[in-house]
Amino acid sequence: MKPRKCDFAKIMSKKIENILLICLLLFSMPAFSESTAGNSNADRNPSVDLNANSAQLAEARARLLEKLKAKLTNYKGEPVSVVIFNPMDYTTTQVGPIVLKNLEESLKLYGDLKIKTEQFQIENLTLEEFRTAMTRFRADVLILPVLKSTNFDLYIYDRRTPYYIYAHSEAIPELTQLQIAPEAGAYYAKLVLRRTLYRFINDQYFELPRQETAPVLQSEIPRWIASKESLQTVNHEILSRFYAGVSTGTAISLGVREKWWNAPLLSVSLGYRVWDKLFMEMSLETSSYNVAVGALKYVFENKSSPFRVGVGLGAAYATNRLVWVVDETFGFGPSSIFAVPSVNLLFPIGDVYLTLEAKSFIGIDQKKFLWTFGPGIAVHF
Repeated sequence: MKPRKCDFAKIMSKKIENILLICLLLFSMPAFSESTAGNSNADRNPSVDLNANSAQLAEARARLLEKLKAKLTNYKGEPVSVVIFNPMDYTTTQVGPIVLKNLEESLKLYGDLKIKTEQFQIENLTLEEFRTAMTRFRADVLILPVLKSTNFDLYIYDRRTPYYIYAHSEAIPELTQLQIAPEAGAYYAKLVLRRTLYRFINDQYFELPRQETAPVLQSEIPRWIASKESLQTVNHEILSRFYAGVSTGTAISLGVREKWWNAPLLSVSLGYRVWDKLFMEMSLETSSYNVAVGALKYVFENKSSPFRVGVGLGAAYATNRLVWVVDETFGFGPSSIFAVPSVNLLFPIGDVYLTLEAKSFIGIDQKKFLWTFGPGIAVHF
């Protein structure tokens, strides 16, 4: 079967287009939209002559921008969240802050992205460290610069491709290595970012090794790969929809007769994730009264502390029927309705949380009050 004559023309046209794209990315510093940022004169490589007219270059640049925009957009059509970590800086002049600033400014030229920088350093370039950091900062894309006197390395880790890493190493000329000036640091920061993004948008990734292999880019990239089960374990708290808890403590009541009464407390609860850290919880508590509580709770986190604080607001119905400890003051009567604000301190240990919760039950007639307090545990599943 003879090939059609038009096939050869199509193949040659495609090859010419690919050559233009590669030349544009690898040799023209004002790539993407950075040409509008006033860096075109400093960023050009005078040793390269691109034999293409301006229209072809503009079309190639626009095509690259579209591919980058698609990579930095999630399935909902929203910009992904990007976290740039504080560089691992091994240079003698410590140009880390300059590099970090230029990386952030350059990325903002590529669209309305949700970018933030974190003064956090990954201790080791391992898959476990990347995944832990991604879970901690709730990011879609992580960017980690590693600065050495001989080369600048950049790593991009995307949670949508958990077994791949996009990386590039840019060599520093020997004359610059001994004393990397701030201008040189900014220049090579932009260069290594753009060339890593080129790999990113064209899916030129390094597959994280599943066995003992040579390191990627001569750096300590992970020598092992976590299974899908391990990845689910790391993200279990994010993926789990329910939690169950049990606690014990004390209940103190003040009834219409203005007499205090306290009794031991036992409580069980079941929660459902409504959105992000907002939960709907149902709980049953028994002391001198059997109490059914429905509430909405929100959990606040602090990135620098493992402790978490949950606040809630709900309503409760209490009855003194079938109780295991009788309130001898008979302060509430047979049944009562309460508004229930609460606060809860949580400390995570894997999927298990140690909890310390306090609730205030305020009667709708504002004459009946109940306070409960006690430690417990909660498990996500």
